[in-house]
Amino acid sequence: MKKLSVIIPLYNKADYIEECINSVLNNTNGDIEVIVVDDGSKDGGGDICDTIAKNDSRVSVIHKENEGLMEARYTGLKKCNSEYVTFVDADDFILEKAYDDAFQYMNMGIDMIVYEISRYYNKNDIKTEKHRIEPGYYDKERIKCEIYGKLIWNISNNTRGIECSLCNRIIKKNILMKSYETLKMRVYYGEDAAITYPIFLYINSLQVISRSYYMHRQYSRGIRPYFTDDKFFDECFKVYNYFKEVFKSEDKKYDLKRQIEYFFIEAVKLKKIEYNDNRDFYYFIFPFEQVAVAKKIVLYGAGRVGKDYYHQISSINYCEEVLWVDKNAKYMNDVRIREVSEIDIQKYDYIVIAINDYKVCESIKKQFIKQGIEKEKIIYRVQYLEYC
Repeated sequence: MKKLSVIIPLYNKADYIEECINSVLNNTNGDIEVIVVDDGSKDGGGDICDTIAKNDSRVSVIHKENEGLMEARYTGLKKCNSEYVTFVDADDFILEKAYDDAFQYMNMGIDMIVYEISRYYNKNDIKTEKHRIEPGYYDKERIKCEIYGKLIWNISNNTRGIECSLCNRIIKKNILMKSYETLKMRVYYGEDAAITYPIFLYINSLQVISRSYYMHRQYSRGIRPYFTDDKFFDECFKVYNYFKEVFKSEDKKYDLKRQIEYFFIEAVKLKKIEYNDNRDFYYFIFPFEQVAVAKKIVLYGAGRVGKDYYHQISSINYCEEVLWVDKNAKYMNDVRIREVSEIDIQKYDYIVIAINDYKVCESIKKQFIKQGIEKEKIIYRVQYLEYC
C-alpha cells in the first residue's frame, strides 16, 4: 500500500496536464501513486496521460464518460490503494517538495493535513490565501473549541469560515470516503465545501501548515462562471439542505445552523454580480473606480468598512490584497489581519483606507505622506449611506 495517492481529474485540459503531472512526480518522496481520471476529454489530454503512464509506473489512467468533477474525484478515490489521498486539478500544479512537510505528519497518523493555497495568474502575479485559523496541531478538543464555531461562517467577524478547497488538503482515505458516501448526491456548485466541511466532524487530529505549495491557476479577475449558471440556485438549495442535516447534531452548541444560513445568504447575494447590481449588497462599496483590476493593494482598516471591502475584492478576485492591516490587529481574532508596521516591508500599488470618516482618513493620509509614501498611492472614499 502506498502512503499517498494523488488524484487528478481531467477534462479538456491538454495544454496543462503534462505540467500538472510532472509537478507531482517531481516530488522526491517515491511513496506516492498518481491516478489520472480522464472524464471524457475530447482534446487529446487522455492520450498525453497514457504516454506518461507508459514511462512511469507511479502513474495510472482511468478513462470514463463525462460525469463532472465530483464523480471523477470519487472514481479515483475508489480506485486508489493508499492510506492518504489528495487532489490536484488538471490545469493547476504544485511546487517541488510540496509533500515533504506532509509526510512527517502522515507518518504520525494525523487525520488531515492542510497547507495554504495560491491563486496563480502568472509567475509575477500570485496571491496566497492565508489560513483563517492559527497554524499548528489540533486535537479533537481544540478542533471543537477553535474551529467548529467559525467553520462555515465566522459570525463574530462576519467573514467566511475555513477555506474549503480539497486540493490543499491531505486526508486519510477512510475519512474522505466517509464524507463522499454520506453526501450521496452529485453537486456541481459548492462540491469542495460539501465534502470538506463535514470532514471536520469525522477527524480527531489536524495539522495546519503555514506554507503554500498549491498553485490554483486563474484565467481572469471577474465574475466566476457558476454564478451565471441557470442551475445556481438549485445547487445552492441542495447543499444547504444537506448541511442542515449533516450538522444538526452540533448545531446548538456551535451555532452551525446560523453559520450555514449566513454562508448561503452570501452565495445568493453574489448572484447579483451577474446583473452588475450591488444594491443592498454591502453597506460600503469598494472604490473600484480608483483601483484598476489586478493591482496590488494594502487594505487599511478591519472594521465594518474593511470587512465589506475585503469580501468584495476576494469574492471576485478583483485585485491582489498583499496585506490587510489594522492598528488594533493584536486584539482581533483573525490571523489575516496584521500590524500596520508591516506595510513598510511590502510592495504594493495602493493603500486603500477602509474607514468611513473623512477627517480620520485625511489624518492617516498625511501620516503616510510624512513617511514618504506618494499621495497618489493613498486611496479612500467616504460614503453617505441610505439604509433600507
